[in-house]
Amino acid sequence: MEKKSDIIIIGAGLIGLSTADQLSARGLSVTVIDAAVGPGRGASFSNSGMIHPSQALPWLVENPEPTVVNAVHGLAERSRDLLFNQFDRLKISDARRPDGCLQLFDSQYFGQQAMARYDEMGVAVKPYRGPWDTARYALFFPNDRSGNAFEYCEVLERDLRSRGVRFVYEALARLIQRNDRVEVNVGDTLYIGQHIVVACGAASEHLIHPLGLALPVKAVTGHAMNFARPDMELPPWPIMHYETRSAITAFKDHLRLSGTVGEGEPEALAEIWEEILPDLYAVLGKPISVWSGDRPASALGRPIIGETPINGLWVNCGHGHMGWTLSAGSGELMARLIVDNVKASEFEFPA
Repeated sequence: MEKKSDIIIIGAGLIGLSTADQLSARGLSVTVIDAAVGPGRGASFSNSGMIHPSQALPWLVENPEPTVVNAVHGLAERSRDLLFNQFDRLKISDARRPDGCLQLFDSQYFGQQAMARYDEMGVAVKPYRGPWDTARYALFFPNDRSGNAFEYCEVLERDLRSRGVRFVYEALARLIQRNDRVEVNVGDTLYIGQHIVVACGAASEHLIHPLGLALPVKAVTGHAMNFARPDMELPPWPIMHYETRSAITAFKDHLRLSGTVGEGEPEALAEIWEEILPDLYAVLGKPISVWSGDRPASALGRPIIGETPINGLWVNCGHGHMGWTLSAGSGELMARLIVDNVKASEFEFPA
């Protein structure tokens, strides 16, 4: 059996849904395929909630090129604004959270070094002294924002369905190259499109590898622990801990610890935040859910958003810890590349 669309997107997380949103808005027929049972079940599922252009520096690349950092930061700022327009349009229930994110440093020296880097990048930042500094050096980013990424995925998916976007779930996709085009095989069905966009996070490299393509994206495992929201004063914005790459975020009905790099188990989050916020941690009790997943981190220090050497096959991947932040902007850029034939060499598929 064959099914045709103008666009076939593999991946129904934040990046895939945002790409579908922008391409559908330009009048193209879109089919989204995902191996999970619904939208946002991968790295988007227990996201920290931060929409933070301030954190454009990559985690896996030391001394990244300033032009790369500036490009990611610019895309992130555009994406932040697009996301909050979407929040209003879709009537996202968690849309009116206080602006800002807080970052804690165990060392004043490293905090001041970070402050200098943020100034060089043009990030709005100021030292913070207040009830949530935990007696550490702290920086506040007034232009960062936050929200519930999984809720956004679910609401956006329903909106896309109402606009005619087709979704295929619990579907293991395989790419097949036939002559001058690529088709998507799912069981006994071939999905044929003018353009195919691979946006399935850390699985993207494995999907395109059989076609002879190398994608410099590494799976970086992150964790999350969700707790019932305690009846006490909670931080009004997400708080990041610089040294452990972890965060605490209070949502409207639960509290989440999330992040880390190099930690094998989610319980590491409990140890980190029990030490940082002992009074708060003491009242949390047992977690209501625990999650681990792979974030797709690019070895290039920036996401890969562009056409592969195979005509009509595109990649939107490698966003690392910035997936929520960059999602709307990356979707818009992909649509402009495909429909408007713009150039974006700063994000192109590596030669």
